[in-house]
Amino acid sequence: MLKVLWFTLIFFVAAVIAVVATFPMKAALKWAEPSRHGLSYGGAYGTIWNGGVSNAAYLGQTLGRVDVAITPASFLRGKIAAKVSVAGEVAVARGDVLAAFENIQLENVIADINVQKLIYLDPRLRHTPSKLKVSIKRSDLTYDGRCNSMQSSLETDVLAVVGRQWQWTGPR
Repeated sequence: MLKVLWFTLIFFVAAVIAVVATFPMKAALKWAEPSRHGLSYGGAYGTIWNGGVSNAAYLGQTLGRVDVAITPASFLRGKIAAKVSVAGEVAVARGDVLAAFENIQLENVIADINVQKLIYLDPRLRHTPSKLKVSIKRSDLTYDGRCNSMQSSLETDVLAVVGRQWQWTGPR
């Protein structure tokens, strides 16, 4: 009888592990309701551990394909750690995300942004091809969008490009 109980317990533990290991990204996103936070997407693929979304957008700004790879061991620390990459017309980016109950941390983020594809851009800059490079060493964000701290650098050629109209040469 004890042997049957052990085999039953092992079966249920294995079944739970199998369900968690293969949990589809599509089902997780349906449950999480990302639209409440301004996120939308066209389709989801893969599992919650290694998957992503296509045709992603945030507050109306198109992002493109977003791939996510979650580190399962991070759950032991009460956090979710993931490697995230974005590929689209607006930006190509990659970095680490660490989500906890009280905040979200971004680390080692590198992004190349096509300024002309930003929807919240001053129309006078729309005709001026320029790039924006963002490097975030570490940032601490709240879930309502406030930034508590950030170590980052930005580099753009927009001032030099716009300045050419007035024969101005400025720093990057």
